[in-house]
Amino acid sequence: MMNAIKKILIGFFLIIGLPITSLASIQLLFDDNQSQEDRDGALAALFILGLPPTGIATYLIFDLKYSQKNKIDKTKIDEEQIFLNMLAENKGEITALKFAVQSQLPLEKAKQYLDDKAQQLNADFSVNDEGSIVYKFYV
Repeated sequence: MMNAIKKILIGFFLIIGLPITSLASIQLLFDDNQSQEDRDGALAALFILGLPPTGIATYLIFDLKYSQKNKIDKTKIDEEQIFLNMLAENKGEITALKFAVQSQLPLEKAKQYLDDKAQQLNADFSVNDEGSIVYKFYV
């Protein structure tokens, strides 16, 4: 919800700030046939009406990017913590279904996560009575 509000605000501030900044800059840089009063007005428009909304939008873009990166990092840490807790509780044996339930990941992502961990940690595989693959990690 908060990210949607930030995206709307980014659009709003860019719609306001960019045209004013562009027009004022063009007028200041390329129009030599203007009075000092017109130049002062364009400069005031640039600094009062153009740059603040553009700066706010830029800040919100970086804030949104940073918060999304932190969310991804936190998710990875949470998955790792659940994985380690399950290893400790189950004496190193985990099934994809149990991991998916605990981590609230889709089953395919849980399988992929466990396959990656099994490869990293040299785990063994076996099939239990229900036909599920059991990952055996030696801890």
